[in-house]
Amino acid sequence: MKEFAKKSLAIAVLMMTFGGGAHATVVGSQEVQARKTVERVDVFRVEFDASANKVSEGEQSVDTNVFTLKMSETAPHTEWGFFPVSSSRVGGASGGAMVDVHNPNKKVVLGARNMTWTGGIGREVGWYAEDTKPQFETSLYIPKGTRVDAGEYVFTAKAEVFAN
Repeated sequence: MKEFAKKSLAIAVLMMTFGGGAHATVVGSQEVQARKTVERVDVFRVEFDASANKVSEGEQSVDTNVFTLKMSETAPHTEWGFFPVSSSRVGGASGGAMVDVHNPNKKVVLGARNMTWTGGIGREVGWYAEDTKPQFETSLYIPKGTRVDAGEYVFTAKAEVFAN
């Protein structure tokens, strides 16, 4: 047994001395790199349509829904925004936006449920809602007591989602 142990120890010392085993000579080397793109699946989506209810001309006896807005975004966010653009853009309307009818001389004030009308210094004029949920829905309505003439009402707006 002593003889076997002596031979193994001698072989190990010789291998270490001459660079065997743990210190092999490198005969090839190359650095490699690979890339993988991870696609974003949480796309910002917006649906904006006329409401299904019938709206009659004359003074509105209740807040009357005229448009519905649905937005979704699963990426982290802090706020939703909805801003009149094009012919629907107004300046300084308090509490709502002015909506053009087919006849540009006729306009009506709109409100938005679950959103606040604001704007001015440093902010775009429009509706905002602080909400971090992945989906947001609201209705745009003609306030109670507003007189509405017959005609086609067209509203153009831009929807946005914000992250801080």
